[in-house]
Amino acid sequence: MEINKKSERTIRGVLIPVNRRKNDDVIEVAIETIDGEIYLVSQNGKGEKFRGLTHHNVLATGSVSITKHGDFVIKVKKYTLLSADDDFEQYV
Repeated sequence: MEINKKSERTIRGVLIPVNRRKNDDVIEVAIETIDGEIYLVSQNGKGEKFRGLTHHNVLATGSVSITKHGDFVIKVKKYTLLSADDDFEQYV
């Protein structure tokens, strides 16, 4: 996948925890796509709301950038929670 420095994208995947406090509270999440790509979710925008929604399916739209380490980061502008029964093929 080719991405400019910043581009608007819609991705679908599962919210996964990537960083926790000692008391096990989730403090950072990412979206893992069906293709196995990982998008770290920026705490700016609507991303902060995702910390309590780990392991839910989501369709998220936002600006995507790449860190100097090559990680994808999405600043979510809008999202839809999907049920486990939703067919991912109908989205995007």
